[in-house]
Amino acid sequence: MAIKKKTILLDETDDFFIVKSAKEKILDEVPRNKKTNATLVSSSVGITTRKALAYLTELEEKGYFESEFKMVKYKSGAITKCRIFKRL
Repeated sequence: MAIKKKTILLDETDDFFIVKSAKEKILDEVPRNKKTNATLVSSSVGITTRKALAYLTELEEKGYFESEFKMVKYKSGAITKCRIFKRL
């Protein structure tokens, strides 16, 4: 009687995939010394704006970003105060 060998390696199975977390995606997608905001990050990564802001704040506390409040004008003509993050 032959014993069937089980797959124990991730490379040999299609049942599991290694994916990046939202924070890792943010760090990969925002180049160094470039500016962004939570709205742009949320649409790029596929999360809510509130969650993107929370992740950006957490990454700022770890030293990956710095932020400041600036006035931003949108295409619609609306002007609002927005938190701008700069990748370090």
